[in-house]
Amino acid sequence: MKLRKTGSFLTVMLLASAPHYAFAQSTPETAAPAQDEAAEQDYGLTEITVTARRVSERQQTTPIAVTALGGEMLTQLATSDTIDLSGRAPNVQVIQTGAGAGAASVFIRGIGNNALGFNLANPVGVYVDDVYMPRLQGSLVDLLDLERVEILRGPQGTLYGRDSTVGALKYVSRAPNLNEAHFLGRAVIGNFDRRDVLLGASVPIVPGELAVKVDLSSRSQTGYMIGVNAAGVDDGQRGNGIDRQSGRVSLLWQPSAAWSINLSADISNDDSGSTIPTRISSPSNGTCAPAVAACIDRFGSPYKTGINVMPAGYAHAWGTSLRVEYDAGPVVFKSITAYRNLDSLDVIDQTRLPGAGVLLKDLKLQDQFSQELQISSNTDSRFSWVAGLVYFHEKIDHDANLYTTHNIDDTQTADSYAAFANLNYELFDGLHVEAGGRISKERRSIDRILFPIGGSAAAPLTTGSATFSESKGTYKFGIDYAITPDVMIYASHSTGYRPGSFASTYGSQVPQILLGHTGAETAINNEVGLKSEWFNRRLRVNIAAFDTKYDNMQTQLTAVPYNVTATDFKFKGVEVEMEARPTRGLSLFASGGYLDAQTLSGSNIGKRPRLTPEFQFSIGGEYRYTLPTGTELFFNINNVYTSAYSTDPSNVSSAQQKGYSLLGANVGVEFDGGKYRLAVGGKNLTDAVYFNGTSLNVSKYYGMPRTVYLELQVKL
Repeated sequence: MKLRKTGSFLTVMLLASAPHYAFAQSTPETAAPAQDEAAEQDYGLTEITVTARRVSERQQTTPIAVTALGGEMLTQLATSDTIDLSGRAPNVQVIQTGAGAGAASVFIRGIGNNALGFNLANPVGVYVDDVYMPRLQGSLVDLLDLERVEILRGPQGTLYGRDSTVGALKYVSRAPNLNEAHFLGRAVIGNFDRRDVLLGASVPIVPGELAVKVDLSSRSQTGYMIGVNAAGVDDGQRGNGIDRQSGRVSLLWQPSAAWSINLSADISNDDSGSTIPTRISSPSNGTCAPAVAACIDRFGSPYKTGINVMPAGYAHAWGTSLRVEYDAGPVVFKSITAYRNLDSLDVIDQTRLPGAGVLLKDLKLQDQFSQELQISSNTDSRFSWVAGLVYFHEKIDHDANLYTTHNIDDTQTADSYAAFANLNYELFDGLHVEAGGRISKERRSIDRILFPIGGSAAAPLTTGSATFSESKGTYKFGIDYAITPDVMIYASHSTGYRPGSFASTYGSQVPQILLGHTGAETAINNEVGLKSEWFNRRLRVNIAAFDTKYDNMQTQLTAVPYNVTATDFKFKGVEVEMEARPTRGLSLFASGGYLDAQTLSGSNIGKRPRLTPEFQFSIGGEYRYTLPTGTELFFNINNVYTSAYSTDPSNVSSAQQKGYSLLGANVGVEFDGGKYRLAVGGKNLTDAVYFNGTSLNVSKYYGMPRTVYLELQVKL
């Protein structure tokens, strides 16, 4: 791998004949994705550059389990938002349940968070252009014009710190083009009155030095949940639709080859409303009691339910970030400064019966500020490194009611400080050892007032404040060896950490409990893997096997009062990813994950944790045929299979989901070198019925039925 400086800062040249792995030669994260020109001419697989280790390097030379979905693959899979990423990497599920409006729950290797309460942070670190998004609400984002999505599996405590105990999800936006103007337009129509519009433009202001990029998106779709009256007759209401508008502006300035300054701002208004579930009951329409008789959908259909939610809920978010990089020759300095704001309202119907709504209203006002400073090596020596300092501040004002019993008013602040370093040394050609560590310090405070349902004018039931601090060290050791330029094996031992949380938002009235908190959550992971390419880069096979132990894992129960508990778990599994391009025009992909999961403590000891299917696999491909005129015809198909799982840690029968497949496909034509694209397609084409969330013995959250669409895209 060779570096060369140009007028557009740093460009990575990846050559097939270069040494398989040279961490010291990595470039800053803003480097463009590199492709092997010789492989392209031979119709081999393209190579994607990732920043999983905070520097740019080839995906195949990165010794961790990371899946990278480039812009081409995202288009092929017809991805529109975070939910569409589910199953696109082994042992990864992305769901939308009762966590609220604008929320996406990412589960990696069996662990995630779908809690409504603000007090429980996500164990999967979600990053948009390296800016951390700690809350579930606001994490359901439209995929604008992305360069790629990276999904990191396993604890990421050294480089990503707190709240990444099971992995990380990274969105990397396409940077403004300094030399050429580009335009992207996409329109989609479909059933359920789907109407999507995406517009993007990149324009050089000062060629080679200053450029601006603007991306705008509007999505609307009628809900698939049908509101009914007490007799089960359609009352005209609909739930679980889409009403979301997003925008992003980015200004890139590179005054010289050494400097790169990127100022960006984004906004998202999600008025889709809180997620609507389906009421379940006994066969006689009484209370669901799975120990007595199998529970059924109350109104005879998974998509019929009582809808009493007014207003429907929303998630409005915006943020801005300033990224500055300076190439000082042997080292690269980087600063990332960001501010984000979230206004989120959830209105959850606790009964799901027509005309009998008892609503849980949950308002969150959150803002955050973060500052990260990095310095990384940029030489050809055998020794390479990256180090940094991180500060993060968050404040949340929260107001919620629980049924008809009480209101709770909270203000929570958190301040986090961290220092990290990751070192890599090439002992001899092809053999690298890696060591990294991070020291984190956390301070959290809460002011909490509990009122009777009459409101703040009444005498409070409980009031008080609490503060706790903790420090934690996380580390990683690894080794990797390039057997050949195209085959690498690796092994690692890593840890992760999530700070303790205050008691449930809707918890007990006992002060010791209401103001109490859990201890820190930790993870220890052992992993071995293989990354390989064969037949002149026509076949890629990556394998990872892992064994992870979680201590004091913070989970929120799914029954009133939704308390946060600390539970120990153990997971082990195997993950396989394959890509192939056997002939011109034909590309194939497949991935699969096996997961053995066990609860080690608490009331559900010995049971399988929720949302942990034993098997999950994805398979698909695309075939393109070029006409003599240059017009390309294409057809692609993909399927994600998920084996049986439980949506509740109790494993009761009403929470058991059988295995199911989600089949997607599209067929179309591209003109003029891909400038114009017309496609027709669909998702869940077999109309599979499945649920991925439960309010225990009360309701189920069903996924979307079959959808079809027509897409027109223009790229100039």
